Amino acid sequence: MRNKKLIIIFSVICVLTLLVVLNSVVFSVQHIDAYCYNADDRALESTVVSATGLKKGKSIFTVNEEKVIATIESNVTNIRVRNIERKFPNRVCVNYVKIFPYLQLYRDGKYYVCGNDARIMEMRDEAMDAQTIIELKSDATLAGGQKGEALFPTDSAAHKTVTEILGALEQIQYHNEIVELIRFIDIRKDGFAYVKMDAGVTIKIIGMDGLFDKVVFGMSIYVRSDDAHKKAGTITVSGGTNTYTPEDLYQKEMGNYQ
Repeated sequence: MRNKKLIIIFSVICVLTLLVVLNSVVFSVQHIDAYCYNADDRALESTVVSATGLKKGKSIFTVNEEKVIATIESNVTNIRVRNIERKFPNRVCVNYVKIFPYLQLYRDGKYYVCGNDARIMEMRDEAMDAQTIIELKSDATLAGGQKGEALFPTDSAAHKTVTEILGALEQIQYHNEIVELIRFIDIRKDGFAYVKMDAGVTIKIIGMDGLFDKVVFGMSIYVRSDDAHKKAGTITVSGGTNTYTPEDLYQKEMGNYQ
């Protein structure tokens, strides 16, 4: 009976020891990766990895995502971390976007350049080259109009709209490619967004609910279209459906806004 108890105790100790070993070796951070959605910048990836503050050998279960994000963004100011992925058993991946000038809004004699974090990067007296930035058309009130501030008040519909559009664009393609594809975005009409492609066609989005997905869907339709449909007409996106008409609905519906 005594031997049986000793065997049970010994077995329990072995199991606990094994769990400790597995937790400290198998489930410890051995690889740290970084992935940028909107740029191919290997030097920046290396900088982000170094800025995580994570040490190899740390238990993957004790990685504090919020702390890692705060550490990275405080040390690398030109990025925004989307999320931290724990890929078992021993890999951590930082998914992030690089802050670029995406939108340009003209207001009261100034051009406000907005990054993909929906904040003002700079104010200019002259417009940026149209091939390097997307024109934003909006009548919404500015937040404060100062560098580093949100372009629109963070509790406003305009801010939510711009944030979702930017989130979609930065995920679709690299920055330098997407700004060349789009001529302007018009959000002046309530409940609608018009994305004018440089090739000529307009993507008309109806309804601001699920705007992120609608922008991604509309852009995917555009990419799959033939050259004739890219050069003229209107792609209308509403929910998960789309239609095409050869008529330029933007000119028809927004003529009074020109």
